[in-house]
Amino acid sequence: MSRSITFCRAAAFAAVFGLYFVIGAVAHAAPKLIDITMSKTESGDNTDTFEPTAEIFLNFKLEGVVPGTKLTCKWIALDTNGIAPPNYLITTTDLVTKPGQMAAVFSLSRPNASWPIGSYRVDIFVERALAQSVNFKVEPITPSTSPVPRNIRELMKQPPI
Repeated sequence: MSRSITFCRAAAFAAVFGLYFVIGAVAHAAPKLIDITMSKTESGDNTDTFEPTAEIFLNFKLEGVVPGTKLTCKWIALDTNGIAPPNYLITTTDLVTKPGQMAAVFSLSRPNASWPIGSYRVDIFVERALAQSVNFKVEPITPSTSPVPRNIRELMKQPPI
């Protein structure tokens, strides 16, 4: 009888010990992307609207990510008014995290001409698992709200820039 009690205790200990490590591994293996922003410069203000000539930056902080974790961004043109097919994959960018890395920056340079007007999305993957999607749009450059001079004389009267 003593052997079976010892065996039961050992089995219970192994089960609890194993559960502790499984829970610890799951908690440790759940990386988070926080403070996700999109901007027109690497450290610019958050926006979801870009001009056709803009370079587009995606910034986020990392939490619980171990060195060697693969991050992937898939840049997708959702609807460009027929210029590209719907849900067109523009490009995929990868980054492998380094020890102590607490943030990531991805960027997408504009094409030779410009970005087609329309709606877009970037999907962020952590080790092939979709972690977050961010929608953004490209809109035409809006004209300045200041009056446009009608002739050279009016231009000369304006204060220097």
